[in-house]
Amino acid sequence: MKDKGQFVICFPDFATLEKDLTQNRLQILAAIRSHKPNSVQELARALKRDFKNVYQDVKFLEEFGLISLTSLGGRNPSVARALYEEIVLAA
Repeated sequence: MKDKGQFVICFPDFATLEKDLTQNRLQILAAIRSHKPNSVQELARALKRDFKNVYQDVKFLEEFGLISLTSLGGRNPSVARALYEEIVLAA
């Protein structure tokens, strides 16, 4: 939902928020902003996590609308980019 130039995601409760935006997923968002990785593989190495798990979290964040995942085609890697400068949680 958009509100005054902001993208708003609503959660029914804090338990759902915690389940969806896990510590690992928040670390991915931070790493994408700070490291600007050229591939999901590079992102996984920077986080010292298994590629498959990072890829699943990246796909979730893309479906959630927090990042974009651009495939460069063929054997080229997919590149993840953050769509927002910051995320603000409000109750």
